[in-house]
Amino acid sequence: MTREVVVNSRATWDQNAELFKQTSLLARLGGWELDVATDVVRWSPLLFEIFELPQGAPLLGDAISFYHPDDQSTITAAVAEAIEHGVSYDLELRVITATGKLVHVRTTGKPDVENGQLVRLWGFLQDITDRVEREAAAIESNRVLQEAYAQTIEALIQAIDARDPYTALHQRNVSRLAVAIAESLGLPEETIKGVGFGAMLHDLGKIAIPLDILNKPGTLSPLEYELVKTHAQVGYEIIADVEYPWPILDIVHQHHERIDGSGYPAGLRGDEISLEARIVAVADVVEAMSSHRPYRPTLGLDMALEEIIAHRGVLYDADVVDACVRLFREGAFEFAPGETRSGTIQPQRPLNG
Repeated sequence: MTREVVVNSRATWDQNAELFKQTSLLARLGGWELDVATDVVRWSPLLFEIFELPQGAPLLGDAISFYHPDDQSTITAAVAEAIEHGVSYDLELRVITATGKLVHVRTTGKPDVENGQLVRLWGFLQDITDRVEREAAAIESNRVLQEAYAQTIEALIQAIDARDPYTALHQRNVSRLAVAIAESLGLPEETIKGVGFGAMLHDLGKIAIPLDILNKPGTLSPLEYELVKTHAQVGYEIIADVEYPWPILDIVHQHHERIDGSGYPAGLRGDEISLEARIVAVADVVEAMSSHRPYRPTLGLDMALEEIIAHRGVLYDADVVDACVRLFREGAFEFAPGETRSGTIQPQRPLNG
């Protein structure tokens, strides 16, 4: 089906003008212009509505005075750049209407230059209050949700602490170091947060391991060691149905995986292991080896760092190892004394976390 297009008819122009008008109203979008020669400012009707002024009211004083006091220097500088150097602007700011209402706006300005001289500055101003408020509500909702997740994670830590304070403190220490490593790597804030929370739960599955095995002095039997190794899978299964906004499941499941595929439970290799889990893996080893255990005295921080350096790029992520070593050698991180609410204790195993 072919549509006939009528060009330049009066009806077409009227229809287009009405369409533009209705679109502008829906978008809460008004136009403005400054005639440099006459210093006259013109507003489209919607701008009077946005600023809550009577239609066609005389524009007394500088329109910049409507902007929020904290935003006036920004818009003043932008207008000056446009007039003096021909630089366009596109800003999201706040205005105070004639009735005192706070409105969020997107404001733009574009200079028209003829023969090297500015003749007109024009642009549009759009009321974006609804969008800004929706975004703020979403941010607040996300904050509340994350706070709820944090509280559930803390509740799980409390449950572990009540049963096995060694493991609980170990997880807290690993979380602190893992967060420091993630920060040193320059990772985004949300990634760092996920690393911290995941590390807090990485040994959750040990809640299913008998304490007489977890705390057994000396060497574990092959069967006992295999039972301890199940904690990564068990921890994963405990929280598998929880939709965390961070890769906590990966951390819990993968923190004993190794770059060369020699880890467990899935024998993942290299980048098959999430970055967050690779970070926690290094923090786990360093904390475990440098802490006193019920079944052995501390091996010391130096030996712990030697372990990750010796297996850098083989068992442990090279960049993560470098960041961890740098933190300790530069004195940017140290473990706090082994204290909990109930007194001084030492964190718990297994070997390499």
